Amino acid sequence: MAAASSAAAQGPLPLDAKGGPAEPAIPEPSPSDTSPSNPATETPSRRSWTRERVVTELATWLLEEPGIDAATLTRRGQGTLANWARRLFGRFDAALNAANLRLAELYPEGPPSKSSRVATTA
Repeated sequence: MAAASSAAAQGPLPLDAKGGPAEPAIPEPSPSDTSPSNPATETPSRRSWTRERVVTELATWLLEEPGIDAATLTRRGQGTLANWARRLFGRFDAALNAANLRLAELYPEGPPSKSSRVATTA
């Protein structure tokens, strides 16, 4: 009974052309409400996770920490990468093997040291 009295206090509901309750209008965001998208911070959509993308991302992580595993990636906020590695390769270790092969192709003499990577990116 209290719900009926509160609904009556708010006034009549708007009706659509058929006489039923109208759907509430969802306001469009104003330009000030939206921030420009930054691809570096966006989470990739389902379609953007490919075997190539997973291998590239894992290779980047392996350069920083050679002993990376799925649990470590998840703790560091990269659970989506670990999940897609499992989904696309069957096992996370299979994805790591592919990433290590990529690194072997890129750096036949061995991966660069951290100090030389810092110097080349600066």
